Amino acid sequence: MSNADFILQAEDEFDRARRKAKLSSLFARLRGESTDLLSLEEAKKLLQPTSETYQGQKTIEIEKIVGSEGRYTDFDRRFLPKTKHIRRRWQNISIAHKRYIELPAIKVYELGGLYFIRDGNHRVSVAKLSGIEFIDAEVTGLSTSIQVGIVHDRNELKQRVIGYERERFLQSLSLMDKIAEGDFRFTAVGGYDDLVVHISCHKKLMENRTKTRIPYE
Repeated sequence: MSNADFILQAEDEFDRARRKAKLSSLFARLRGESTDLLSLEEAKKLLQPTSETYQGQKTIEIEKIVGSEGRYTDFDRRFLPKTKHIRRRWQNISIAHKRYIELPAIKVYELGGLYFIRDGNHRVSVAKLSGIEFIDAEVTGLSTSIQVGIVHDRNELKQRVIGYERERFLQSLSLMDKIAEGDFRFTAVGGYDDLVVHISCHKKLMENRTKTRIPYE
C-alpha cells in the first residue's frame, strides 16, 4: 500500500470510531448510563493508595486498562475517540501501526489490579480497535489493599469498594451471622468505617456505665 492509502484508511477508521462513540453515548443516555472513561483521580479517591513503586516494563492486558490520568474526556470507556481535535495524533498512530513501526511502550499506573494511562492513550485506542489484547507498558504501582477486578465505570468501582468495606467490617468484628439475620448495606464509600467508630463509641459508653467489658457482638 502507498502512504496515501494508509492515510485514507486511517481517516476512515477514525471517522468510524467517532461514529461508534457517538452511538454508544446516545444509547447509554437513553438507558440512564454513562460511557465516560474512568479518571485516575476518581479511582484514587475511592481506593486510597498509600505508596508508589516503579515496577518496570512489562506486557499487560489491554482489557485491564480502564482509565486515564489526563485524557479521560477525549475517549469513552472503550477508548473510542470522543473529540475531533485528537484526529491527527490518532491517525498518525494508526498509520504507524499499519506500517509495523515499533512505538515506545505506553506508561501506566497500576491501582487495585487496574491500569490507568499516563502516556499512550492514542496507542491504546488504536490497539483496542485493531483487536490487540496485550501491549508493552512501563508500570508504576499505586499500593492499595483493595483488588477490584475488571470495572468499566465509576459506579461499578464504587460498588466494589463498598463490597470490600462490608466484608472487612463483618470479618473484623465477627458479625457474619449477626448481620445475616437483618441484612443492611451502605450506598456510599466509608459508611462501614463510620459505623465502626459509632459502635466503638457506644461500646465504651456501655462499659463505663456497667463497669464490665462489652463484646462487639
